[in-house]
Amino acid sequence: MVQQAEAMMEQGDRVDSGALVDTAPFQNREDALRGLFDRSVRVVERYAAARLPRDDVAEVTAEVFSTLWRRLPVVPTDPDAQRLWIYGSAKRVVANHRRGAVRRARLLLKLRHSSSVGVDASASSSSAGVLQEAIAKLSLRDRELLTLRYWDDLDLQSIAHLYGVSVDAVRVRLHRARGRLAERLCLTGERSDSELK
Repeated sequence: MVQQAEAMMEQGDRVDSGALVDTAPFQNREDALRGLFDRSVRVVERYAAARLPRDDVAEVTAEVFSTLWRRLPVVPTDPDAQRLWIYGSAKRVVANHRRGAVRRARLLLKLRHSSSVGVDASASSSSAGVLQEAIAKLSLRDRELLTLRYWDDLDLQSIAHLYGVSVDAVRVRLHRARGRLAERLCLTGERSDSELK
């Protein structure tokens, strides 16, 4: 069933236009989305709840309907085909969400091993939220540097080339950014001084 929906989404614009949701005037597009939302929101929430932590269900559901809004012109009009299409979309959003959780866990692990911040490798989603909150409070420059190094996994030489500075300058900036991140984490109360190296 999900494979059929995936095939339909991959075909996208090649689907017969007579079988698509009528979205000619903008108001009809909004009405079409409201109708699909009303018929499908509980299905998407149940699908996400069976596969993800409860805290993530609303975010995933919103992303599914955001995708639906962007792709509305290629959504089939047949209710069964719509349901399959929505399941296929939900499957991809859940997979992307899981990959994001894995990346966040890897980031926490890398920060633990390469910075002055001691973070438990098996950090819960609440710890990941604390980390995200602390990173969000950093300057744009610090966020970008930490993201390039620990999220995108660029080495110091690549970052130096990207910024047009020396590797030593990147090393110093990265050290300072990690220090500011450690301070932010301490301010949240999630990490005590004894957990910092």
